[in-house]
Amino acid sequence: MITTSDYVGTLMPHSTRTYHEVDYSAGSWPRSWRVILKAEVMSLGSNPRFVVTSFANRHGERSEGG
Repeated sequence: MITTSDYVGTLMPHSTRTYHEVDYSAGSWPRSWRVILKAEVMSLGSNPRFVVTSFANRHGERSEGG
């Protein structure tokens, strides 16, 4: 098994990441919420993350989507 301590003093492995945003509404939620998605894949494995927020985007608008 490779651990981060194996990389001390060396360059970190190459990674690829992408960010997206969608509006999402679970069946029990009264409204949709903005969800920020981050997908990252690197030699140590994948690292998917998401944040559900009521904050508007940087233009003060909610995203339109599904």
